Amino acid sequence: MATSIRRFAEGLYTEHAEEASFLYVQRQKLRLDPEVGWRDLLDVEDRFEAHLDGLVLGGDRAAAICLALAGGDEAGAVHAALSVLGRQQMLQPALDLLGRLALDDAAVVRAAADALIREAPTAWRDHLRETLTRREA
Repeated sequence: MATSIRRFAEGLYTEHAEEASFLYVQRQKLRLDPEVGWRDLLDVEDRFEAHLDGLVLGGDRAAAICLALAGGDEAGAVHAALSVLGRQQMLQPALDLLGRLALDDAAVVRAAADALIREAPTAWRDHLRETLTRREA
């Protein structure tokens, strides 16, 4: 019984992560469309937020699934993973993911930056500032 519940949860978190990834990419495309107004984006934004909330509620198991999906350097998956890690305040996994990113892919870099701007806790900024200050000294 426990195994089937675990498989169900992992399937649910995988679906949440894949949908969040897709919706991030969809939102980016819609934002570039001059025919689409900000009100038209509300449905996509609400759906995106619902999937992120589901992932945050999934804790460590959901975060691990997000990280596994983000390993392929797809912009949406990177954004979803960093968003979840930020909301869960999981700095080290976020740093590990950032260290593996394809920095020559502008879409991936943009996705990572968007996630960090929206979701990085203040403590992360302080940690990064201290790290950079030590490196400069």
